[in-house]
Amino acid sequence: MPFNNEKEGQIEFYNLLNKINGSIPLYDDFTDGIIGGTILEFKLRIDNINSVLLQAIKYLSKKRNNGKDIPS
Repeated sequence: MPFNNEKEGQIEFYNLLNKINGSIPLYDDFTDGIIGGTILEFKLRIDNINSVLLQAIKYLSKKRNNGKDIPS
């Protein structure tokens, strides 16, 4: 199902995930969500997989630079 923006997709994904197993995301350090130590990054389209990887690396780097634990 196409979404108009990333937030719509996030809301639907998290609502479905919560119904399945009760997972609620932690929004920390401007991520799109962290569940069980896994950083989630939402994109409407992925034209270049490296752009998603780069965003995740930025999140991890920011956490490390702020002296926070890095999710395993």
